[in-house]
Amino acid sequence: MDWLEDAVALLGRYGIRSILCTPTPTMPKWVYDKYPDTVAEDVHGHPIAFGNRQNNCFTSRIYRALSRNITAELTKRFKDNPDVVGWQLDNELGGPFCYCRQCENDFREWLAARYQCVGALNEAWGTNFWSHAYADFKELHLPRHPHPSPSMYLDFRRFHSDNVVRFAAEQAEIIRAVCPGHFITHNFMGMSSGINYFDLGGVLDFISEDYYYNFGESSWDHRFDCYLAGAEQLDFIRGIKKQP
Repeated sequence: MDWLEDAVALLGRYGIRSILCTPTPTMPKWVYDKYPDTVAEDVHGHPIAFGNRQNNCFTSRIYRALSRNITAELTKRFKDNPDVVGWQLDNELGGPFCYCRQCENDFREWLAARYQCVGALNEAWGTNFWSHAYADFKELHLPRHPHPSPSMYLDFRRFHSDNVVRFAAEQAEIIRAVCPGHFITHNFMGMSSGINYFDLGGVLDFISEDYYYNFGESSWDHRFDCYLAGAEQLDFIRGIKKQP
């Protein structure tokens, strides 16, 4: 991490303080190769190929442990650095949605905790339709069908969101313990529906927003649409914690 300390020091010499980011959205190649169960699987059971960011499985015990470890090492290194003022958790949290065996097992446990008995799940999901009632939580599966039960898919999205928020909360807990004087934020993406932003907001001191203005478009009509969309996004973001 010497290179990062050098960069922070250089900025500090010019009066610029730094917000550091936990590097967990970008899995190193050695992690991808050494720990296959850290890699998210698509709906067909294929691992997401290496070469882009955000290809981790949020239920992977190994990936969560590695994420806690790197967060702990970073915070210990920079906790007393006067040029560091805060932390951003990960980057644009949302996906990927994972369909691996661990996610399926955890989804069953999540449903069992939510509904307590499978009869309550059947009633909530309306599984009598098309004779899709379940006799045991062990029979439940992830919504892999191209047109899944809307109720199952909604709960799958809730389950995924809970996993992502827990992932962020584990990092935040470490940062607050090691760097109590630093703030914690995250870069939200406007009206994104990948996870429950209200739950994620509860982990943070304040919310930040990735405000992409017009993606290089120059026509007046397009810029006007961007102004309206941007105002909508900022109104929404402001309302999550009811603060700027």
